[in-house]
Amino acid sequence: MKHSKLLSGVVAACAWIHVPATWAASAPVWMRAQLSAPVPAHDDETDAVVLYSETELTVQPPGKMKRLERRVYKILRTDGEHYGVVLADFSPQTRVTAMRGWSIPAQGKDFEVKDRDIIETAITNVEGGELISDVRRKVMRIPASVPGNIVGYEIERELQPYEMTDEWDLQDTVPVREARYTVRLPPNWSYKIFWLNHGESAPTEVAPGQWLWVATDLKPVKLEQMPPWQGIAARMVLSLQPPGGTGGGFQSWQEVGTWYLGLTNGRRDPSPELRQKAQQLTASATDPLAKMRALAAFVQKDIRYVAIELGVGGVQPHPANEVLTHGYGDCKDKVTLLSSMLKEIGVESHYVLINTERGSVAAGTPPNMGFNHAILAIQVPAGVDQARLPALITHKTLGPVLFFDPTHPLIPLGYLPGALQANYGLLVTPAGGELVALPQTSSALNGVERTAKLARRSSVSTCVPRSRTWIRSSRSNRC
Repeated sequence: MKHSKLLSGVVAACAWIHVPATWAASAPVWMRAQLSAPVPAHDDETDAVVLYSETELTVQPPGKMKRLERRVYKILRTDGEHYGVVLADFSPQTRVTAMRGWSIPAQGKDFEVKDRDIIETAITNVEGGELISDVRRKVMRIPASVPGNIVGYEIERELQPYEMTDEWDLQDTVPVREARYTVRLPPNWSYKIFWLNHGESAPTEVAPGQWLWVATDLKPVKLEQMPPWQGIAARMVLSLQPPGGTGGGFQSWQEVGTWYLGLTNGRRDPSPELRQKAQQLTASATDPLAKMRALAAFVQKDIRYVAIELGVGGVQPHPANEVLTHGYGDCKDKVTLLSSMLKEIGVESHYVLINTERGSVAAGTPPNMGFNHAILAIQVPAGVDQARLPALITHKTLGPVLFFDPTHPLIPLGYLPGALQANYGLLVTPAGGELVALPQTSSALNGVERTAKLARRSSVSTCVPRSRTWIRSSRSNRC
């Protein structure tokens, strides 16, 4: 499932990239101003610091935005040279209209990266991979990104998002000296601000319809054995509303769920082939739980993970019949197929949208589509033994609900991968969306379970594995 918010100037290591040409040119004023700026406090292991970070969002009706991002680093150690490699992902909904980079060496002339020096590629490091996607990537390598030098870049984008929201990630894994965020709104537009992992900060109205937030001396998020650091870093979420209150950012999780449910209309309708396959898979099962496990194992093991994500296909699932016929699909496609097959045995189920970076969506997160994965919530039929179903909660209206990830190749029905446990997901039902807390497996259930069939041959017992091996652990990783 494609994340609704594309990477914004992500900086990562890409040492293989060759820049065919660089040109000596003076760095812009906003970057050269950082030459005299004090370096924020840091320890001896800090690879780089952010001297300056600036984001400007300009809203253009109807439903369009322009976003400018600027960032300036000072490289302190050799391991910090990767901050000179800048990645910008784009799609038909998010166009990169300009991308520039500069370096200011400790000695000698400034360098500038020209448009012709920027490489455009497919995205190759996506978990699981997409077979076909309209998301592509621009890669820029800034020369002289070595200790003692200053590097900076700016990226301009035109956005036409599904929701009128934006996020300001003001904290980083390195110290940040100054971070600024500006929003410009048309007449009669309004906004709401939500702060995560940071105290509320009032903006300054610098002009009619223009507000500025400033944060200084932000400490780094230290990387340790921990959930993804983005889940604990300071973040501001901006929700925009046009005149009349329609067509802007989501106002409730119920509204988000209703919107997504509209994308799934008719996608779970069964074909004769699907009905026949569901009956075939459950023919030998003697009880509802055994039938559920048979269907879950089929979708988990026999439907390959292949993503075809074009346009709205990044969030809209393919029809269940197509997924079965082709034998492949991504997370939301697998969920759609399994939900349709469960319906054939009288078991109701619902989409759950979730972010595999635990903490990215929390109880206080404002309504948005900040999800990158889909799983299933299954209403457990009466009479099913719930003792071995730790991934279960009791919902106020649905009753016992079991969460299951049909994308994970190892975790069987009844359990959840570690990244999804104690996480928050959007439960999508006919009543709309609801943010729910997923359960956490007891540490007493950590372990590895193997099953085997023993056969006697020439008075010597042999062990022949018959079924899969799986891991049940609150620390298990998603595929």
